[in-house]
Amino acid sequence: LEGATLKTIAAFMNGREGGTLLIGVADDGTIHGLDSDYASRSKQDQDPRDWFQQHLSNIVSTSMGDAAVTNVRAQMLHVDGHDICRVQVYPSGFPVDATVIKQKPGGPKEKVTEFYVRGLNGTKALDVVEKQKYIAHRWPGTPGASWCEGRGELRSSPGLVGRGWYSGSRQLLRDGPNHACHEACDHVKLSA
Repeated sequence: LEGATLKTIAAFMNGREGGTLLIGVADDGTIHGLDSDYASRSKQDQDPRDWFQQHLSNIVSTSMGDAAVTNVRAQMLHVDGHDICRVQVYPSGFPVDATVIKQKPGGPKEKVTEFYVRGLNGTKALDVVEKQKYIAHRWPGTPGASWCEGRGELRSSPGLVGRGWYSGSRQLLRDGPNHACHEACDHVKLSA
């Protein structure tokens, strides 16, 4: 449950509109509640609803960082005799990666850090190229994702953080008189 929850929260943060996640409710709308989560708490004398919200905050912070957790609001609800958690996720002002535990069938568990987005009603991790495209479109001007207008392609420029030239909503990073996409760029003239 934690892995799927973290992936979805990160994907909502990376989206333009955020989103709402209901924890304790199955995809088909069946309410299962949070009883199995409550049973895993270490201090049985602690209010389970309070514990759950603290636990959610801690795992989001550990997975995505303290700044990212400020985009999350949790509300505990009691429905049909069960507690559920309504998680409202607001869009982030910066790209958010999530570190989650993955396990391939028959393989060991491993921590992976990936960039998640929502597509229709699903969550998916983007590879490096798709991530750069998404970031260049979603957060124009973000260091590390640049667009070469002349060649119509995306280039990564991790060493050029903070040095940029803007053309419309796309960022052209520069290095001296030539921007970072290739050595002899004659379709745009930049001053050093």
